[in-house]
Amino acid sequence: MIPFSKIAAISFDAGGTLIRPYPSVGHVYSEILSNHGVTVEPSLLNRSFRIALKEETTSRREKVTESSEKSYWCRIVRKTIGSTVDNGLFGIIFEDLYETFASAKRWELIEGAKEILFLARDLGFRLCVLSNSDQRFRKVFKELNILPFFEEIFLSSEIGIEKPNTRAFRHVESVLKLSPEELLHVGDSIDHDANGAIAAGWHHLLVERNQLPDPYRQIDSLQEFIPLLENRTFS
Repeated sequence: MIPFSKIAAISFDAGGTLIRPYPSVGHVYSEILSNHGVTVEPSLLNRSFRIALKEETTSRREKVTESSEKSYWCRIVRKTIGSTVDNGLFGIIFEDLYETFASAKRWELIEGAKEILFLARDLGFRLCVLSNSDQRFRKVFKELNILPFFEEIFLSSEIGIEKPNTRAFRHVESVLKLSPEELLHVGDSIDHDANGAIAAGWHHLLVERNQLPDPYRQIDSLQEFIPLLENRTFS
């Protein structure tokens, strides 16, 4: 059970939890490639992107910086588009992709996100973001008009640590001056979000459609968090 009466702050993952690429990663990649005379179907790019992302996120990074985060995305883009373009053109396309995802026009709020932020704030919870991402998300949050909801934004490229490393969660505790049992983390990754929170002694809520055994506490969609907050109960 999540003891909402003891929760002082809620941290949210960003990509995949509060926001998602619009209309999809594949559509954006396809558009940018088309601008440079290369035609690839969005569905093919979506599929290769998922594979590339999974390959890159399986390895742990002990130190994260803006530079290493950009290199991380460069590897993912290279694996996604493969041999579609030569090295010279790839550099130009990557920079275009990297910059375009710094704009809110490439993102949309996931259903229920803003309602949850309004409700959680009105109920007195302190809110923050804990995300494996870089400084581009600050601009995206501002343009999507959700930045004012958060007391703090913890991005891996800025704090130097990424989830599920327990040190990322300890950093949040230190800044907010709260103990693990006073914190709830909401995210969509079993490994980074749920397992990271569990290892740190935090409460967690996993947005995941596939049913998982204990100790996971999960909801099928972010919208299901609304009645949980209203009733302040989850068993």
